[in-house]
Amino acid sequence: MLKLALSPTQIPTFESAFQIEETTRCLLLGEGLDLLTNKPVSHLLPTNCQHMLWPKQTDHFKPTPVASIFPAIEPEASYMTKQQLPTFSLRHEMPMPKQDLRLWRFPVVNTPPHTQPQPRNIRQPRLVDVSALFQSNEWAAILAMAQAEAEEFTFRTSSTRQRHRRRTKPIIISPERSLALTHGSIVDLRPCFGPTGEIISTQAIELVPQRPTTTLNIQFMRSQAQALGIQDAGLFDELEFGFTNNSSTPCQTRVYTAHNGAYDHYQAVDESLQHDCDQGWIQGPTKYPLIWPFIAAPRNAILQYKGNGKTSIRVTTDFSEMKSDDSINAGQDLDLEPQLHLIRIQDFLLAIAILVAVFPEANLWSLDIMKFYRQLLKAPEELWQQGILWRGQFWLDLRCVFGDRIMVHKSSRVANFFVKCLRLLRNRRHANLVQQRSPKLPWAAYAFLHDRRQRLGVDQAELSFLTEYIDDQLGVAPTATLAKADMEEAVQFVQACGFPIQQEKIVGPVTKMDALGVTICLLTRTATISTKFVSKLQFRTNAILSSSLVPIKDLEKLVYSHAHVACFLPKAKEFASDGFRFYHANKHRSMVQLSDDFKQLATNFLEYAKASPTIPLAPMLLFPARGHERRLDIEMDASGDIG
Repeated sequence: MLKLALSPTQIPTFESAFQIEETTRCLLLGEGLDLLTNKPVSHLLPTNCQHMLWPKQTDHFKPTPVASIFPAIEPEASYMTKQQLPTFSLRHEMPMPKQDLRLWRFPVVNTPPHTQPQPRNIRQPRLVDVSALFQSNEWAAILAMAQAEAEEFTFRTSSTRQRHRRRTKPIIISPERSLALTHGSIVDLRPCFGPTGEIISTQAIELVPQRPTTTLNIQFMRSQAQALGIQDAGLFDELEFGFTNNSSTPCQTRVYTAHNGAYDHYQAVDESLQHDCDQGWIQGPTKYPLIWPFIAAPRNAILQYKGNGKTSIRVTTDFSEMKSDDSINAGQDLDLEPQLHLIRIQDFLLAIAILVAVFPEANLWSLDIMKFYRQLLKAPEELWQQGILWRGQFWLDLRCVFGDRIMVHKSSRVANFFVKCLRLLRNRRHANLVQQRSPKLPWAAYAFLHDRRQRLGVDQAELSFLTEYIDDQLGVAPTATLAKADMEEAVQFVQACGFPIQQEKIVGPVTKMDALGVTICLLTRTATISTKFVSKLQFRTNAILSSSLVPIKDLEKLVYSHAHVACFLPKAKEFASDGFRFYHANKHRSMVQLSDDFKQLATNFLEYAKASPTIPLAPMLLFPARGHERRLDIEMDASGDIG
């Protein structure tokens, strides 16, 4: 371990070392030696070394171990940590001084993009006569389909379970005809209906951009962003005026019945609709469509195994519209959105490794935002995409839905805003503790902050780490006191923005915690595949192996689960690649017949996972590549199954 032989009175001024706005510079070689040895030795350096920077940087942005440059300075610097810092791959194993972790860079995560405002063309909507629509054959066909869907619901949910019954065919009306019935406008039909749902008027209102009512505290978020210098202006416009997906899908009427999963778990669909109606997130039910033209995408209910014998039903909306080429999801271009990199569990593990190398009493915490997508408003001008047909009745969803492809990106931008604000607020709070010489700070924190600022830059001079994966916020801090302060500040800030927190999922401060399919233990400084993940994997594997034909989405979930296992077991990586090859060879199909080789591969991976492979922290030393930035889900839960 490298030691700074400095007395408390000789320690540099930490107030100046922790100023957030101040620019930084790297130490010169002589300055570093003076600081390290606490002696004036820089004059002994050759002339050609006087302007060299110290320490040098590698391709991994890590200081070259001092022991390899000046091995005689500190005998303890030659300590090898092969057991403390192994790698996933033996080919990448690198011995290094243990203390070098304190100068390893924190991962750069949850960075808000710089975007321009997205003003909406707010104007007064005009009245549109829709008498021709109400008298048209297309209107009658839609109502007839609703009646047929009600009959289908009865047959599919009856005790006889007549699933062989022929599915009601969707109705698709061309864009030209759909818009001709409303004089070329998308119209809101809700003013045409009376309290009992009967048609009382033929004067509809044009559907144009408006400022909808929201429970979110937009003013607070804008003020925080302005005060802290966050420049994702487009995000706040979407929070205020509603989120858009800018899909190029044709503006036409497309109405579908629900998927089989919705009929299998119809009670869960009923409960979801009732809950969302009570919250004001959905309007309905009515006998007639509420928007024209409109898309009523298929509803689905997905059985999720939560681990440890627990299951839940997630109700989704299939914006892929049964894999239609003209679907809402197919018309989205994610490359038009600001660049986004989702976090990986390796990012969090690396940050933990850095902190526990210096602070043995580090603690973890986590929280979960309740129904994250449903807190976000849908833009009024795109409400025509949000129709629902269920039990022969029509509904209108006013919130962002689980199944809209772009929502992983949109919600992650909100998460990035949370994390950036909390980081800056935390830094100011920690700076005050430094100035006050607060006993809440361990003594090692002062040298930790000073060294990282001087050698790595101001952005790396942070005493704790937090990140957020969609709706899961995770943090680690040097002590239980600091971890609790970070967690409480996060809860208060998120709630002040108007987002509710699941109180039962607030965890911490703790030294052992499950996060994103991994059990992290600070006492042993290890990361292990969680028992909950193993339980999920066993459920998925058994379900697939017991079927002659497997839905392609279930196969996709399984191969990504295998990739998660392979992160902890080097010998499994090549077999995970075999699984991906089998999946990609069949991804054009809706149902797949598994080969004997893949069945054996799935069985082997389940055995690998049951063995609870464990690695010491700092896995990013092995896997610097992050993978594809558009990969949705670490565990590939229902997020990857939009239908």
